[in-house]
Amino acid sequence: MRIILIVFVLSIVACATNTESHTAADKAAIDEVYNTFTKAYETLDAELIKSIYEEDAIYMPPSEEGFELGQSAFIGGFENMFKYSKMNNHGMTIAFRFQDRDIANDLAYDIGYYKITRDSADTVLGTASGKFITILKKQEDGSWKFRADGYNGAPVSAFDALQ
Repeated sequence: MRIILIVFVLSIVACATNTESHTAADKAAIDEVYNTFTKAYETLDAELIKSIYEEDAIYMPPSEEGFELGQSAFIGGFENMFKYSKMNNHGMTIAFRFQDRDIANDLAYDIGYYKITRDSADTVLGTASGKFITILKKQEDGSWKFRADGYNGAPVSAFDALQ
């Protein structure tokens, strides 16, 4: 009986260890999605945005229009925003602060705040912020992509308050 109990306890420890390392790897892969998002803003590259959303992702902007289903429905907004910035020699940055994250199997969610800054040379032209909730799905290759993304405005002070 003691041998069975010892084997059982060792099995639980082994599973917990594997889960923790798996979760750490997934957390790093999910963080990479946000790093790519940040790089897309810094380089004004809408193709990078496309690379982190599933082709049939659901986008929920703060409008009364409803959902935008699939990349083709919402990627144009990023393309136009980045095109405008390029034409006017404006830079853009985006930063994220996370309130909550959970990962379970091949799905994860993040809740937090973002802040977008538009600048020209050394002058800040404007800052906007908001809150977001995303659902990410693990892909067959082990990477993660946004399955759903919803956001709306929030004061910059809310972003700044979350450290």
